[in-house]
Amino acid sequence: MLDFVEPATQAQPSFAQRAHLERFTAALTFLLGAFVLFGVLRGFSPPVVLASVPILLLGNAAVWFVRYRADATVKLRGERISQLKQVEHEFAEFETKLRAFADEQRRSNVDGATEHAALRKAQQATEKRLATELEVPRRECRREMDGLRSQRADLDQRQLVALQRIQGGSGARLARVGQQIAGIAQAESSELARELNSLQQQHLSSALRTASLDRAEIPGIKDGLKAKLKAHGFNCAADVERIAYVKVEGIGEKKTAALLAWRSVIEHRARASIPRTLPAAQSAAIHSKYRAQLAALEAERAAVQQQNSDEISAVQSQVRQEEGALVARENAIGDTLRRAEIAIQSRFAPELAKCAGDAAAVVSTVQKRNDEIDRRAQETRKASFSINWRRQKVRREVAAFDAVRFPKYLRRIVPPLVAVATAALVAASVSYHFVALAMSNTPAATTSEVPRAAPPSKDQLLLQKCDGGNGAACAELGYLYDDGKSVPRDHARAVEQFQKACTVGDVAGCVERGIEHERVAGVGDLERAAALYRRACDDKNLRGCFRLGRMHDLGKGIAKDQKRAVDLYRMACDGGDASGCDNLGLMYGGGEGVAKDEKRAAELFRKACDAGEAGGCNNLGVSYAFARGVPKDEKRAVELYSKACESGLAMGCGSLGYKYDAGEGVVKDAARAVEFYRRGCDGADPESCSNLGTHYASGKGAPLDNAKANELFQRACDAGFGRACSFLAARMKNAPDAKALYARACKAGDKEACRHH
Repeated sequence: MLDFVEPATQAQPSFAQRAHLERFTAALTFLLGAFVLFGVLRGFSPPVVLASVPILLLGNAAVWFVRYRADATVKLRGERISQLKQVEHEFAEFETKLRAFADEQRRSNVDGATEHAALRKAQQATEKRLATELEVPRRECRREMDGLRSQRADLDQRQLVALQRIQGGSGARLARVGQQIAGIAQAESSELARELNSLQQQHLSSALRTASLDRAEIPGIKDGLKAKLKAHGFNCAADVERIAYVKVEGIGEKKTAALLAWRSVIEHRARASIPRTLPAAQSAAIHSKYRAQLAALEAERAAVQQQNSDEISAVQSQVRQEEGALVARENAIGDTLRRAEIAIQSRFAPELAKCAGDAAAVVSTVQKRNDEIDRRAQETRKASFSINWRRQKVRREVAAFDAVRFPKYLRRIVPPLVAVATAALVAASVSYHFVALAMSNTPAATTSEVPRAAPPSKDQLLLQKCDGGNGAACAELGYLYDDGKSVPRDHARAVEQFQKACTVGDVAGCVERGIEHERVAGVGDLERAAALYRRACDDKNLRGCFRLGRMHDLGKGIAKDQKRAVDLYRMACDGGDASGCDNLGLMYGGGEGVAKDEKRAAELFRKACDAGEAGGCNNLGVSYAFARGVPKDEKRAVELYSKACESGLAMGCGSLGYKYDAGEGVVKDAARAVEFYRRGCDGADPESCSNLGTHYASGKGAPLDNAKANELFQRACDAGFGRACSFLAARMKNAPDAKALYARACKAGDKEACRHH
């Protein structure tokens, strides 16, 4: 503290007559030893000998002390100590003044707040009267507007009925004519397509029939075979189509294929020259056939369409006219309301302005008062700093005289050898007399020694204090029974002690009793747990605030209120509760009950982790792994997961296992991944069990063991991990069982499973 204070000089006492004092001390010591030895040898009464020892020692010490006080350096030390006391007194006075300034400022703020609250109350009363008067014209406006809305609804209904009537009349006729026109166009297109198809088929048929078999050069088909083919009715390419169904001597599969290939060539050539359109005359004849019908229908459609448009325009014109009247009425009502509001607000404006001015004046006065107090406090702090500087300086000077204290003075004056010899002699004589006294008082017969009672154990002492009404002792005894290390574990007795602690006013016991209610979760238990947590939190118990916030967060036993949960988590965190910081970080990270702020969430996770909360370390690792509020850093994430895992958090072990599985931030190692998944699963983390099951199912990092994999998937599924239910369902051969598992997975949040369910 105050490192700039210059070091004091190292003062040492001057022992000018040290040799004389040593001789004097030796003589006194010799006399003391001789007297004690004489008393021992002569068999003097032990009390007399023992009483003479302190008398001689005190006389010797008195001589030493007088010589010590007469030393010049010792006197200088006394002056420095007196000076230090004076400076300490002055410093204490300045500290008292500073506390007085703080109290004055606090009173000023309280008085200002009280006065401001009174003015605010008056302003609120005025605003309430203003709102009451404004409500009169607004109520009338709403009544008239409701009437206009009713008229508008009636107008809309009449418009709808009129349009439906038009749609059923001219609209229906227009639709029928349109359908007739579409039918004629379709009929014309169909007839053109039929005629073109007929023309194309005739072209192909003619080409195939004019291709004579006699003139054809077909590999393997000579005149003899041609004659046989003709005898069976195969004269042209068109006849070859049925060659596969007629048995002709000499015509096998190869020759059949050759004949069909020849026919395909003829057909291909014919298709190359096939007509793509009908002859102009034929096409014109078909068009003229339908043109007259279309013209008549088009004329009818135009007339009906005009009629339909006129009818709709007439309805819309009537509606616009009536709607314009309604809008004008609405505007008039709105103008009337605005004028009434302006008039009322004008009447109240001076009163509201006065309230606002008075409130501002109070704030200004308090601010000026506080500024003056701050100025005076600052001046006092400057003076206090100067005094503190002097205080530290004098303290350093006094500390420099540490070597001249009386015990050290004795160690320097009295020869160590003489002191040791004297002490040994005194001890021997005292021991001798006490042994003699004990032997003289011991009867000849052997007596049985009465055994001493064993000292009470810790739990017995706590029980005595608890029975005496000490709530803290009751709570500590409950922790002993619940922990089961120094006494046998007894959960029922632990709960009983927590209840006693809570009854006598120890809120730590109330929190533990609330946890028990929350665990049982019977009828009314959650409500009782919330009441106990609230009682503890009201008494500034941070754990009670955290547990109450958690119940609001989850909606357990009380209404779900995430904003209230955030307030309670913040209260616990600000007081140093690491779990409160961790859960508050989760709220910021998810934007639940507070604006989403991943950077703030990471800060809170770090605070929780630094305070030893394993969940905070794991969540901070997630932030680093996914770059949420902090730069992405896989190695840092691995370090944090490892810290969480070593602290006993199963989820942290599972996260670390995933990193080894994926090779993120560490060298990929399936065996290490399995090791950490197993630790996470043993700690009841269902996702770790599921991931461990995939390794047994694949044989990576663990022996291939389908039964073990299914067991792990079932364990994770029973714990509510949906993806494990899906894995197990995919391995099921029984369709109903698989369907039931997919249903469980879907209910647990696995969207992929919902498609199978």
